[in-house]
Amino acid sequence: ENGSEEEADGGAGDRAANATAELLEHDMGLGLPFRDGAFDGAVSVSALQWLCYDNDAASSAPRRLNRFFASLYRCLRAGGRAALQFYPENDAQAALIAAAAQRAGFAGGVVVDFPRSTKARKHYLCLSTERRYRAPDARDAAGAPQRRGGGAVDRRGRRLRRRGSHEPFEQVDAVAGGPRDALGPGPPRG
Repeated sequence: ENGSEEEADGGAGDRAANATAELLEHDMGLGLPFRDGAFDGAVSVSALQWLCYDNDAASSAPRRLNRFFASLYRCLRAGGRAALQFYPENDAQAALIAAAAQRAGFAGGVVVDFPRSTKARKHYLCLSTERRYRAPDARDAAGAPQRRGGGAVDRRGRRLRRRGSHEPFEQVDAVAGGPRDALGPGPPRG
């Protein structure tokens, strides 16, 4: 053969072997310790719901959520986005999370995957620092768009009427009394 393994991969294997990385262990309920605008985006899997538990009297769940979302907003560049997958314990917890994201200045929505399944159901909080952001459409297993929820529902699953010109927050399937209303109006529709 003419050439070395390093030549074949352009030296990528050698660079990867010599690469270094830093690891940070930190309680995200204390706020994120990164500089302003440091990230284009953020992804979280199954971590967000843990901020909903009080560590002690000085660090209540709302305070921990507010610190996290305020610092996440600060750490994202203008136009930055975040996708946070979480498992709320109940509708009140989902609403608490969504309200904290809204207070921090985020636009976005909650996408509920497999909303009628108790085992496979997942919540995705899709956020952007852009005010005109619209949460993505959920897709079924075949990739076809799922029906968007037509509005908030009460605890018995009955649709609630919209008040005034308020546009509901984008969501595939409304969570009773939860994030759909808690995050405020979605983008203008044309």
